[in-house]
Amino acid sequence: MQGYKPGASAPQQTKQPTPVASTAPVPAHPADSGVSYVMQAAKAAPAGAAPDFLGGWGPAGLAFFGVIVTLVVKWIFDAKKRRFDAKRKLYLDVADALHDGAALFGSFGNMQLQLTEIMNRFDSVIKRLSKAEVVAGNDLLRALANLKNFGGGKFGEFLNERMKAEKPTMDIQINVPLHQQLQADIEWCLAEQRRLNVEGPHDQAGHQRFQRVQNQFNQSQQRRQELIDKDKASHDQIMAAVLKLAEMSTVFSREVIPLRVEALSQMREELDFAFDAGAYRSLQEDMATKAANMIEKTAKATKDVFEDKSSTGE
Repeated sequence: MQGYKPGASAPQQTKQPTPVASTAPVPAHPADSGVSYVMQAAKAAPAGAAPDFLGGWGPAGLAFFGVIVTLVVKWIFDAKKRRFDAKRKLYLDVADALHDGAALFGSFGNMQLQLTEIMNRFDSVIKRLSKAEVVAGNDLLRALANLKNFGGGKFGEFLNERMKAEKPTMDIQINVPLHQQLQADIEWCLAEQRRLNVEGPHDQAGHQRFQRVQNQFNQSQQRRQELIDKDKASHDQIMAAVLKLAEMSTVFSREVIPLRVEALSQMREELDFAFDAGAYRSLQEDMATKAANMIEKTAKATKDVFEDKSSTGE
């Protein structure tokens, strides 16, 4: 080789520069774009910060929100008031029903009061108690149920006793027109006898007519006395039933007191009315005692009068 000398170093080759990686931007993948957006949004919101809902509404939004809140509160208040008013109306009706029920049981002995009317009045009492059960709380619901069960059982007992007086009462009513007819016959016989006595039975036919009138008078008198005796027996049965009903009414007025007090106490509690149940119960017991004494005196006086009439045959 030209210019080469033995022992001399080989000529060094010139180093070529290493190519530098290009810094031009590489197109991003669509998935990477979504991740980057979420990352940037997360970094934008400070940690622990809550969104300001009301502040973003502005004055008009806040005013609208206030109106909505006011309407909701008013609706809730009105709904509660409507329920309270409806409950108070029903409970006042229950108080009236309790009074009507007590009066009803005391009127069983009034034979002028028809059984159909008694049943209708009792049905009205039960219906009003049942209506109140729709809005009643558990304690009041139990108290009303106890009243209905007690009243229903007692109503059956009173009704059975009253039925003992129904047939004799009907017998007396059936005999009324018969009494009237016999009384008219007796009065006619007396008038005819007076006429014959004045005119005088001048012949055999006159004597026979007078005798026929006398026989008719005697028969009418006998039949009338039979009716009187039957009516007296019917009156005895009626009086026995009436006195028994008066006694039952006295017992009922005492037994129903704790049930009435419990129901009234629960109603007043639900209506937020102060109520001294003990004092009210004592007052009711005192009134029941006075009523019982009055009923006993009236029953005794009635029995004495009836026995006097029976002994004199009136």
